[in-house]
Amino acid sequence: MRVLSILIIICLVLPMTPNMAVAQLLLNPTEVSGANAPQSYSAKPAGQTPPSASKSLSSNYISQGSILDWYKLGPGDQLEVHLIVDDNALALDYQFVINPEGKIFFPNIGEIYLINLSIKQAKAELTNEIKKKYKERFDLSLMISLPKMIKIYVTGQVSEPGLKVIYDGTKISDVMKIAGVAAGGSNRKVFVKRNGKILKVDLYKILLKGNIDADINVQMGDVIEVPPIGSARVTVMGEVPRPGQYELQDDERLKDALAMAGYVGANSALSEVAYLRRKQGEDDFDNYKLNLYSMFEGKDESLNYVLEDGDIILVPAIKAYVYVYGDVNQGGRFDYQPGQRLSDYINMAAGPLAKANLSGVTVTRQENGEPQVYHIDVSKILKRGIADKDIEIMAGDVINVPGNFFYFSDFGSFANTILLALTLYTTVVGR
Repeated sequence: MRVLSILIIICLVLPMTPNMAVAQLLLNPTEVSGANAPQSYSAKPAGQTPPSASKSLSSNYISQGSILDWYKLGPGDQLEVHLIVDDNALALDYQFVINPEGKIFFPNIGEIYLINLSIKQAKAELTNEIKKKYKERFDLSLMISLPKMIKIYVTGQVSEPGLKVIYDGTKISDVMKIAGVAAGGSNRKVFVKRNGKILKVDLYKILLKGNIDADINVQMGDVIEVPPIGSARVTVMGEVPRPGQYELQDDERLKDALAMAGYVGANSALSEVAYLRRKQGEDDFDNYKLNLYSMFEGKDESLNYVLEDGDIILVPAIKAYVYVYGDVNQGGRFDYQPGQRLSDYINMAAGPLAKANLSGVTVTRQENGEPQVYHIDVSKILKRGIADKDIEIMAGDVINVPGNFFYFSDFGSFANTILLALTLYTTVVGR
């Protein structure tokens, strides 16, 4: 009976025991020591929370699915390896730091060299090494939890030149935020000297135009040089988000300068007209009036002049008034206030007269270079409180409150009008 009980227990326990080859991967951390233990690792059953040691690094993960085909692993890179064994039967997590010799020590596998491999290549190398010893089916993912530190050098017209120690893969825009382009330094021609080659970076494209492809990653040994600002410059003034002086590249045009100053088109609530002032002699200037609407919306490239050194572009202020006239108490011109609605401007005009025809109010607005007239029943706004009819007024709008032809202020006025009409009728018929 005792033997039978033991056999039953064995039959119940064996199906719950993981494969012994797989279990060997669950190496006790105390078994790794000495020169082969520059990294930490852990193993956990599937479905449990990842170890806390990796939690703080999760936002910095760089996986094999990212754009880092160029990234080469090296000493100091912190890695995370995640294994799923036998259809989620077992999940194993490991953390490694590549040692100065360019290798990691994988439990029960041994030393694996990863130096100068891409993430994709390192994943293949780890997979091959594990398959040499274990036959179980598994899926492996590899991530960089924290990249290694590298040394670069920044020189030229910068606020803080010299040696910089940064994370491998840092963008050049971030490096320049640290070093700072000094007054008189170029933002358009930043040179990166790398392995005998020279790369040119235009910081305007990155910072002003949002061209992330131009924001290259710095690499170990890069020398970044910021030369003096170029001699060709253009000034953008007036109603633009970023007025100022901008460095010109070869063959840049009016649209390029306006874009650098933040003007994005004729529908951007900015002026649809600009003026170009160009020096022709010692004291001689040519002035050009430009239709920005035709250039941006009408695609008239004949207005998109090639810029020259010393050009001045002036974008005048937008029409900053609203006009209210007709049967209101105090019609006239009112300052434009963003967010104000039709009823607000009628109230600014001291309200409608008693004879005003509120159902016939019009708002005339310039849209795409053409006047558009909106007919609005203001009585529904002022008397019934229907707010969705109360449109927002834009700069330059003209509000007209018409009068009611058949309006009588009292019974006497009404009677006098009737008597006048009868008198005229009798006179005409009597003849």
